[in-house]
Amino acid sequence: MPTSQGRWRHHQWRYLSSARNAELSVIGRACAEVPHRIAGSCVFTVATGAKLTSRSTLFEYARLNMVLILTERPTMSLGRQAKTLTKGQAEAILGFLLKSRYPIRNRAIFLLSLKAGLRAKEIALLSWEMITDADGQVGQAIHLQNKASKGRSGRIIPMNGELKSALQDLKDHLGPKVGKHVISTERSDRVSPQTIVNMFSRWYEVLGFTGCSSHSGRRTFITNAARRISAVGGSIRDVQELAGHTNLRTTQRYIDVDADAQRKVVQML
Repeated sequence: MPTSQGRWRHHQWRYLSSARNAELSVIGRACAEVPHRIAGSCVFTVATGAKLTSRSTLFEYARLNMVLILTERPTMSLGRQAKTLTKGQAEAILGFLLKSRYPIRNRAIFLLSLKAGLRAKEIALLSWEMITDADGQVGQAIHLQNKASKGRSGRIIPMNGELKSALQDLKDHLGPKVGKHVISTERSDRVSPQTIVNMFSRWYEVLGFTGCSSHSGRRTFITNAARRISAVGGSIRDVQELAGHTNLRTTQRYIDVDADAQRKVVQML
C-alpha cells in the first residue's frame, strides 16, 4: 500500500562483511519506521549500483526514499557451524574449568550445553524452579519453559546424571544465596545470553579450540543423541524434540556426519 508521499520501493542490498554475507531485503515504508540500529561496519550496494558506506548514509537513503530496512539472518552453511567436541576435548574443558575462579558454576554452564543441549539464552534464563522437585532438590528432568527458550521451543529434557550432580553441587554451594536463576554472578542474580556466549568464547580461545563456540556443546549433544537414539528404540524425531527444533531439517543440519559409520552401514545392506 503506497504512502501519501509516494509508492513503496523494493531493493536488494548486499551486506558485505568480513564476518559474514547476508541478503538484506529493503521494502518501502515511512521513514519513521526505519530502525535505529544496524550492527557492524559494512558496505550496502543498492540494485541501482549506488554504494552506501556507513550507517548514516544508509539511513539518509532510507529517509529520502521512504524505505524500511529488514534484515534476514543468513542460512548457516556447514562450514560456518560450530565444531562438535570430541570426548578428549570435553574432558580437557572440564579439567580447565576446575582451575577457574568459579569452577562449580562454570562446570554447570558447560554441562548444560554438552549434556542437555541448551542454547546460550536458555542457560542464561534457566531458573531453579525449572529443574527442582517439590523438595527443592534437582529433579529428573529440565522443564524448560517457552519464556526461557527461543520462540516456543520450551521442552522437557531428561536430566543427565553428570549434569544433575553438577547442578546439585552448585545449589549446595550457593546455599542461602540461591536466587531465581541457576546461573548468577557475585553482582547479579542473572547473566545475559551474551555473557554466556563470551564465557564459552574465552574458554575455547585459551584452550586453542578453533571453530568452537557456545553452540559446540549443543551440536555435540544433538549429534551424540542422533547416533545413539536407535539403540534405545527411538528415532530422529525424539532428537528433534530434545533439541527444541520445530523443523526436522534443522535438527539434521546440526548432526555431524560420520564417514566411517556410513561405510559400515552400506556394507550391512
